[in-house]
Amino acid sequence: MSSILYITFLHYQVGSQMGTKAVEEWKIERSIRLYQEGKVTLWQAARLADVTLREMMEKTAEKGVQFRYTEKDLEEDIKAALQE
Repeated sequence: MSSILYITFLHYQVGSQMGTKAVEEWKIERSIRLYQEGKVTLWQAARLADVTLREMMEKTAEKGVQFRYTEKDLEEDIKAALQE
């Protein structure tokens, strides 16, 4: 199951059990973890967490996560942006 689908599914599944704020924080944490594992770009992580790129950059910096942005990440982000 893709990360986006998984997060969306869990949002609805746990949404009734957790407060909205808790779900939002969980989505941010999960997205940061996916970014750290190299499974998504920072921009994709921001989209998964439903926050702006700037907010995601701030959240990852708060957690002490090092930024990495490769040429491949740029290509993926451009491709994704053009598909919207």
